[in-house]
Parts: sequence; C-alpha cells; structure tokens
Amino acid sequence: MTDRDQFVRICECGCGQPTRLAPASYRRIGHAKGQPVRFISGHKKLKYADTCLADPCDGKHYAVGLCQKHYSRQLRHGNLLGVRPREDAVTRFWMRVDKAAAGGCWVWTAARGDHGYGSIQGDDGRTVGTHRLSYELHHGPIPKGLLVMHSCDNPPCVNPAHLSLGTHADNMRDMIEKGRGRSRGRLCGPEVSA
Repeated sequence: MTDRDQFVRICECGCGQPTRLAPASYRRIGHAKGQPVRFISGHKKLKYADTCLADPCDGKHYAVGLCQKHYSRQLRHGNLLGVRPREDAVTRFWMRVDKAAAGGCWVWTAARGDHGYGSIQGDDGRTVGTHRLSYELHHGPIPKGLLVMHSCDNPPCVNPAHLSLGTHADNMRDMIEKGRGRSRGRLCGPEVSA
C-alpha cells in the first residue's frame, strides 16, 4: 500500500468510484489541499434515489440515505436538527469557573451583571445567579425568601466555602459592618475620625 492509497475515499454519490485528492484548498466547498474530495466532479448532481431517511422529510436522497439539507446538518452539527448540541447548565458552569484566583475565591469568568455577579442560563431557560447555582450544587435548595451572601465580598466568587444563606436584613447588616454601602452620599458603617 502506498501513501497515496491511504487517502482514497469513495465518492459519496453512491457510484463506488474513488475520488481524487484536492489540488488546492477551497474552504467554501470543503476541499483541503492534499485531502480527498467528497464527490467526483459532476457526481453530486446525479439523480436522486428514494426519499430521505430523516422524518418527516420527503426530499430525495443520495446513496447515503439523507437529502442534501439533512446530510450537511449531520456533517456540521452531528444531528439532523441543525443545532449545536448544548451541554446542561452544570457542565457549562464548571467550564467557566477559575479556581486558581487569589484569596481562595473561585471566580466566574463569563457573563456578569452591572454589580459584578455572574449569571448563567439554566436548563429551564431562566437566568440564574452563578453564586446561587454554586450554593445549590453544594448545599442543596435555597429556601424561599433567603439570599446567598458572600463572606469574601467578591461578587464573581462562586466558592461554596465563601457562600452562606441569610435574609435581606442580614445582608444589609453585613454590608454596613464591612463599610461597603453608601447612604445619602456618605459611607455607611463605623465612623472614621479625621
């Protein structure tokens, strides 16, 4: 077997003849220089056979069993729907968490809101705060009326060791004790003597 023989590809129209190697790259039709092409020149336009195997398509197909539309969807996306497969929310969550940040924080590296809190689209299509999702993954469901508070005061942090539950009043008290808020134009919290 020669090196050239290992690159032989059978024409996808169903004629059974070997195709040629592409002399140059032509991305629009999927040719890569030195790689076998999918069809022998002119064979793509051969007569169609039976109907497409994809339900409920009634288009005519090539020998591969799929019409041109469904065949190209299968090549591009790996399915006949024409959409990229999407991972569940938990998988997408862990793909965007940086555990190597300073201070032991696990920093959310993707979408953030105006105040720096991360957000992700859940499996049900609703947007969820990433700190809330992290808390639920590690500690269970969040009771109604409670908030997830950060002990590290880092909004994009999703480290479950830095998260705790509390009421709105607890969150405001924590903010005032740490001197993070503003009230009527001046800092809240302990008075600073000048």
